[in-house]
Amino acid sequence: MRGRCPRCACTRLFNGFLKPVSRCVACGEDWNARSSDDFPPYIVILMLGHVIAPGMISLETMAHPPLWVHLVIWLPLVAFLAAVFIQPAKGGVMALQWWVAHGAHATGATHDPEEASTPSPEPSSSELNGC
Repeated sequence: MRGRCPRCACTRLFNGFLKPVSRCVACGEDWNARSSDDFPPYIVILMLGHVIAPGMISLETMAHPPLWVHLVIWLPLVAFLAAVFIQPAKGGVMALQWWVAHGAHATGATHDPEEASTPSPEPSSSELNGC
């Protein structure tokens, strides 16, 4: 969610606003295989709905403003918050995908006792390129 590579936490995960890097320059993790698709917008919509709806309802019940006041207040706020939260949501989904694919067995989240005792491969210092 911080916009860093989940494997090494050294380099940026995104090339642009929402375009992930193809490969981490520090640890070499391939990010082309990770596709978050439509899940980050669903997360943002769910978060904003829980924040904005109570505010709208409270304003309406306390002050009964005209519709244009609601539009002036809530539309810019929703647009701003959606732009702020979409990149961390996408980074979080990509990190979760990476964790499920590579790191879940390292925390004992598996039902196979043999697999749980095998440590996950951590990036070596030579892989991190001085990070």
